[in-house]
Amino acid sequence: MKKDFSKIFQIAVVFIGTIVGAGLASGKEITQFFTSFGLTSFFGILFCGAFYILMGSIIAKISIKYSLNSYSDVLKIISPKFVSEFENKIMNIHPALIPSFCGDGFYGEKVHQAVIDYGAKVSGATVHFVNEKADAGPIIMQDTVKVMDDDDAKTLAKRVLEVEHTILPRCVKLFCEGKISVEGRKVRIK
Repeated sequence: MKKDFSKIFQIAVVFIGTIVGAGLASGKEITQFFTSFGLTSFFGILFCGAFYILMGSIIAKISIKYSLNSYSDVLKIISPKFVSEFENKIMNIHPALIPSFCGDGFYGEKVHQAVIDYGAKVSGATVHFVNEKADAGPIIMQDTVKVMDDDDAKTLAKRVLEVEHTILPRCVKLFCEGKISVEGRKVRIK
């Protein structure tokens, strides 16, 4: 039971993160979550929701205090030792195909506008492990979307977000099931 609750908690955290960080989850995602994990998932969602509110307020205070505007700004104030303690345990999702359009200054709609301005034919999303550099950890999974001739940053972002909603939960599930291993920069999925 304890192992099941731990798994539900981990998935619920990502589920809440998807809702808070990337917009509302689809009805299909919500139905799948509750169908898969039953009543316990409801309590997991409530607990994780409260946890996210608490963590969000702490992060907001730190962001204001240190004038943090992006993920790379956060990495500048976090000790590399702290990050290395959690090597290959913290995941991040980036709205482009790393190693392109990533790193310092590439966040939000800036990423999508850069893809369009460059004339790229495809974009997508990347789930990767966090290391001491922005968007530089080992890549776990990527998926692509076609860049349309009439795309602007908002329309491209919308399609990339759909991919993000698919690959991040998949990666977390694989991680929780112990199906991800890392050898140097290469991530293997069993």
